[in-house]
Amino acid sequence: MRPPYLSAPPRVRLIRSFGPGGLDNAVAAARSCYSPRLVEEGEVAQTPASRSQRDRIAQSTFRAGHHTLWQHAHFQFAIENISRQALWCFFHAHPFYNSEQVSQRYVEVKPDNVITPALPEKLLSVWHEAVQVAMQGYRRLVALLLPVAEEAFWEVFPARAASPRRWAGEIQKKAQEAARYVLPLGTTAHLLHTVSALTLHRYARICKHADVPGEVAYVVGAMLQCVRAEDAAFFNTLEDALPLEETPEWQYLGTGPQTRLGSRAFVEEFDAGLGGYASRLVGYEVGGPELLAEALRATLGLGAAQLPVEEALRLLLAPTHNPLFCQTLNLDTLSHLGRCLLHVHYSFRKKLSHAADSQNQRHRMVGASRPWLQAQFVPGHVDVVVPGLVRALPEAHEVFAEVVAKLWRSVEALLEAGAGVGEALLLLPNAFPIRFVESGALSYLRPKWTQRLCYTAQEEIWQTTREEVAQVGEVHPQLAQWLLPPCTLRKLAGRTPLCPEGPRFCGVRVWEKAPTQHQRRI
Repeated sequence: MRPPYLSAPPRVRLIRSFGPGGLDNAVAAARSCYSPRLVEEGEVAQTPASRSQRDRIAQSTFRAGHHTLWQHAHFQFAIENISRQALWCFFHAHPFYNSEQVSQRYVEVKPDNVITPALPEKLLSVWHEAVQVAMQGYRRLVALLLPVAEEAFWEVFPARAASPRRWAGEIQKKAQEAARYVLPLGTTAHLLHTVSALTLHRYARICKHADVPGEVAYVVGAMLQCVRAEDAAFFNTLEDALPLEETPEWQYLGTGPQTRLGSRAFVEEFDAGLGGYASRLVGYEVGGPELLAEALRATLGLGAAQLPVEEALRLLLAPTHNPLFCQTLNLDTLSHLGRCLLHVHYSFRKKLSHAADSQNQRHRMVGASRPWLQAQFVPGHVDVVVPGLVRALPEAHEVFAEVVAKLWRSVEALLEAGAGVGEALLLLPNAFPIRFVESGALSYLRPKWTQRLCYTAQEEIWQTTREEVAQVGEVHPQLAQWLLPPCTLRKLAGRTPLCPEGPRFCGVRVWEKAPTQHQRRI
């Protein structure tokens, strides 16, 4: 495989797997469906005839769409030197994976943690200069924001001011969280990434449809190579990658995503539709509370007179009545009562920075229609989300503005010189806004909102969660009254300790505050 970059290419290692025999296991599962006994995987490849039968069953079931067979085998990969953009646009843009990636909030980013794409020699100077400006700006912002973060930290934890050295690292992380907004999307990450064999098949089929298809195809190819080295027969059913040119996205964008960029009209129209929110409620079930009550009655076999709406909602959502909602382990999909929450949905028009949405999208069961990034990039229009800590300090805001303006001009220079749009946009800062629509069932939004109302949540996600819950309160106040931070829910249920975060306690007695009183500086 040809490396996608001049810098160190992505490195992929298979570190845990289902083991050899994955194909045999999938076919054994298929045969067990039609057998009076369980078929063991050792039975399906004992002879040439059984192996021939195995291959026929594997091919026919896969082509027919009977794909649950391929979800038994799972593979865990260690991935290094992958761009944040590749993770956002492809590997984390679907529900069926698990990842633990290095955090830019908590780990300082070094100057060599940015990729160098395979640009023509004459354009490399533009790239390197822009990266240098971004990294210098990042370091300047950390230094400028440290006193602001320190002041806010001592305000929250006055007793800790007596031992400043002990808490210096925590304060540094607060400054880094805001400073990272100027880092390019080409900044690298390392992570553990676990997927099923079915997801790997899907990766192989659609890997050319990403914003950075060269990088994504390289990583997917390395994944497949790792699995084939362990079990050569496993991907006998693999389909070829779909050509990007055959997609409706490509056709709609006219001459193709290599040239089509965003428009100022779209940006202005979308932002006007937000009405001052970062996340605006645009869709919901009008009779949501009544629908929940009806679902609960059906679950328990009760009539309307036996279980009125308000009583049903307390049984479903109030921590005094439903202790499952006070646990850190989300049991909604396994609980008879919790599954009632699947019937009520909410949709939001949303605008988050790339940095914030990279974390927001990890709530994988809350679906979103995220854009092809270039469709929202408007040349000549510097368009960013400014973190609160930066806005609070004029000098930091000035540095921030200088850096993002330089990155914008560099992207435009690369595009004007003929660079690929996917590579050029890797210079965009983390502050670049993602505009999209997000929807989810209350079953999945409730645990997300509970977790992100915690003061330790990323700033933008915390703020949009507050907005979303407040708007739900305007249309469904009977439901929103129970959409609260974890510590408040635990207090209502009489559970201790009130804060489940242990040493990560935010320092604020949130459980004593009404939702309208929730405010934070860091």
